[in-house]
Amino acid sequence: MRILILEDNKSDADLSQRAIKRAFDECTVDIAPMLADAKILLEKDKNYDVALLDMNLPDGSGLEILSEIRQAGLPTAVIMFTSAGNEELAVAALQAGADDYIAKKNNYTEKLPNVIRFALEGFQKKKQIQEEKINVLYIEHNKLDIDLTRRHFKKYAPNIHFETVPMAEKALGKLEKEQGPACNGKYQVLLMDYRLPGMCALDFVKTVKQEINAEIPIIIVTGQGDEEIAVQSLKLGVSDYLTKSDNYLFRLPSLITSAYQKCLLKHKQAELAESEAKYRLLAEYSTDVIFILDKEMNYRYVSPAVKTLRGYEPEEAVEFNLSQVLTPESYKIAIEEFQNVFKPGFLEHENGQVPKTIELEMFRKDRSTVWTEVKATLLKDEAGNTTGVIGITRDISERKKADEELRKLSRALEQSHDSVIITNTKGEIEYCNAAVAKISGYSREELIGQNPRIFKSGNKTKAEYKALWNTIMAGKVWEGEFRNKKKNGALYWEATTISPITDTFGKITHYLAIRKDITEQKLMTRQLIEAKERAEESDRLKTAFLANMSHEIRTPMNSIMGFASLLSDEDSLEIISNYAKIIVDNSEQLVTIIDGIVLYSKLQTEMFSYRPSRFSAGQMLSDIQKSFNVPEFQKKGVALQYDCDIEKDTILETDQAKLKQIITNLVLNAIKYTHVGIVTIGCSKAKNDYRFYVKDTGIGITEKDLPHIFERFYRGSNFDESTTRGTGLGLSIAKELAEKLGGSLTLETEPEKGSTFYLTIPRKKQVNEKK
Repeated sequence: MRILILEDNKSDADLSQRAIKRAFDECTVDIAPMLADAKILLEKDKNYDVALLDMNLPDGSGLEILSEIRQAGLPTAVIMFTSAGNEELAVAALQAGADDYIAKKNNYTEKLPNVIRFALEGFQKKKQIQEEKINVLYIEHNKLDIDLTRRHFKKYAPNIHFETVPMAEKALGKLEKEQGPACNGKYQVLLMDYRLPGMCALDFVKTVKQEINAEIPIIIVTGQGDEEIAVQSLKLGVSDYLTKSDNYLFRLPSLITSAYQKCLLKHKQAELAESEAKYRLLAEYSTDVIFILDKEMNYRYVSPAVKTLRGYEPEEAVEFNLSQVLTPESYKIAIEEFQNVFKPGFLEHENGQVPKTIELEMFRKDRSTVWTEVKATLLKDEAGNTTGVIGITRDISERKKADEELRKLSRALEQSHDSVIITNTKGEIEYCNAAVAKISGYSREELIGQNPRIFKSGNKTKAEYKALWNTIMAGKVWEGEFRNKKKNGALYWEATTISPITDTFGKITHYLAIRKDITEQKLMTRQLIEAKERAEESDRLKTAFLANMSHEIRTPMNSIMGFASLLSDEDSLEIISNYAKIIVDNSEQLVTIIDGIVLYSKLQTEMFSYRPSRFSAGQMLSDIQKSFNVPEFQKKGVALQYDCDIEKDTILETDQAKLKQIITNLVLNAIKYTHVGIVTIGCSKAKNDYRFYVKDTGIGITEKDLPHIFERFYRGSNFDESTTRGTGLGLSIAKELAEKLGGSLTLETEPEKGSTFYLTIPRKKQVNEKK
């Protein structure tokens, strides 16, 4: 705060400065001993909050500075130092525009801080009034008077705005069209000359007051004083009457402002009376109990609703102290809260007092109890001193029950293992329980306000989402499954039920989604389906195998039995020799089939032994190649080649019989599915293992058959079964045997161009491997 002191007495100036700085923190005080000094300070700084001006100075009077401050419109409250007991000086100071004065009596500096506070408050109120815009309808036919009035108000009362009309009849037209409630219409004051052409002023006033019923203050000005006219005007309801004497324009702004303020006050008083009547009715008929307590917690007023709440008549209830009304536990709470309430500033707020709300349990007349919500605030007298408490008591028994049920439901939701999400009608998440965060990996803070599409993985189409929304917007329940995505990108399945939540009018306000994590269930279901499919496929293949075995065994057996039965009837040695050869060939084929079945059975029942030995790799491959240099294979037109880049005397240590069987089976398969071309047997050596391969130029394997080619009883789909016989066990047995030897069997293939099977086995099988 900035303060200017105009005082030629150095001692008085110092005392005043000390008193001000003790009373106000962060206060700056400038002292001017003469008028000239004060003018220089005001020219430099026009934002002094307060000016303390001495009336009598060596070079003039402080009233001169007061006049300059007011003419310049500075935002400064002015206090005049006057001589002790000189009332005329005090009146002169106030008339000149001072906000207050202080007489230089003994110890006057002790009163100075309060005088400054009062002056600042008064100045702000005046400023607010002066800044308040007042619209005046001015009825005047004399253009000179209109011009003089406008000029004067523009200079001395710019907040007052004029609209002029020359005749009363035109003013009536404006009032009928544009005037609203008192003080709140387009015009707040009517100013009119007494003598007008046409309707006279008194008739105009009667019409405004009695016919239009416009509650608007009217001020009449006249060129000559007439006591009878003034009396008649005031009787009709005119607010004031002014004669156009010297300097009447200086009085006019205060008359207009006063008339407006009186009208406003009257209107507010009427509103207050109406409001008091409403509050009285409210208190008498309210279902809530309105009460007043004094500072000792004795009841001073209780509204009639106490009869319903506690069973007492108001006259009975007002005899109690608060300690007799509340249960002991609630009384402790209430006393503690009200003790805080009575502390200075506890309920103060920039917009007024803040009501305190507490829940208390009260005794009824029958000694049962009722839970109530008490909303209370301080009751103060005109001096601002706290005299008690005023408040409202409301029965919240049902709400307490509902709150308890809500707490139970809330705990159930929070402890549920299923995800619970509540969204508004826009789909924005407003609530989610702990399970949602646990399953999805998102925190609640991340999810609130988001749309559930945050979990979207893309497994549902737009049409499916549209059907979902159509269902729940129609008030129906939607059930289904979502494959959702966690925060870390992992996918999971949820069985979801979405239900609309409606208000008491049936309007949908929210949607409730209950989601159960079924990822494990889906996995188990998929595994069961796959197991079932594998079992069905195995059963089908076994059925096909048995039928095929029956066919495969019966075919050579029929040949053997048929040609054997013909031997006794034949005399020709050539024919008998031919029949015998056929019988031998079919017998060998039958033995091969039986060997395959036996080997398959051993693998199935784990009745298989690993018998390692040391042998020459080159010799083994040579023996295999020679075994196929027989007419049966040569007549197919398939050439068998040998391509090995390891030394012929390289020694292997593994089960020779099984290794030989694997390569033999691969060669047999290659010859079987190669109608014309080349079958190549090869091998190579790596750091820790040997790699054998059998390459053909046959029919190859189709893409759809490739995943199943090593399955038992599977024979593929791109060959003629009537000309290419087989059991579907060769490759599956070869793969299992390769794994028994600690190796692997893989392939490369291209339909219609051929296949290459690669057999990789370790140089020496580890001792601890399972046999």
